[in-house]
Amino acid sequence: MAFTYTKLNDFILDQLLGFSNLNALKNSVRYLGETILGDPAANSDKVSAAAANSIRSQTTRTVTTDGTDPGVGGVSQSWSTVIYSNSSAASFSDVTYGGHVTSVTLTTSGRPVMISLQPDASENACYLSASKNGTASMASIEGWVQIVRGAVIRWFIVGTHWNPADTSTNHAINGPPNAVCWIDAVAAGTYTWTLRSATSSVTSYIQIGYCRLVAYEI
Repeated sequence: MAFTYTKLNDFILDQLLGFSNLNALKNSVRYLGETILGDPAANSDKVSAAAANSIRSQTTRTVTTDGTDPGVGGVSQSWSTVIYSNSSAASFSDVTYGGHVTSVTLTTSGRPVMISLQPDASENACYLSASKNGTASMASIEGWVQIVRGAVIRWFIVGTHWNPADTSTNHAINGPPNAVCWIDAVAAGTYTWTLRSATSSVTSYIQIGYCRLVAYEI
């Protein structure tokens, strides 16, 4: 007996489910297969474009750009840092701009969450920079950033410069923002992550330019 595509599916379902019952379930499974694959005769080796678009629309992520919660499966992006500067030695403070704290909130299903810095939507270059604050006698520069979730803190060093002979007043160290990233393994729930910064001395400062903090489940 030569099986066609549909008859072969019927035969397999009959063996698995039995001939005498569960016909409704068999029909549902058959309908699902034809919905995904389209016409079996024409699409036996590929997914139809309409079906692929239908499937993809169910997995498209909701994206927010103001740090608010997009819901499970979404992507939360903070407000842009634009150009934020901080010269508070060893005293961490929230990164802010225009009255907005650089933070993201996300409701998770229990999968790990990727937290990172990325460029904002402008055409400006994003950057992290630790610089001297116009003081020639300062021998070292170090800028720090943190990602904070409640009492959980992750530290990152933007850059370190140590040269006692350096008498310049404008020495700067730049770092790539995407070096600031953290995979946070959290249980299902709603969480907020905040970006903070500090420097090693009041005679130096850290700048965070044109960045967004981003959170999404992986």
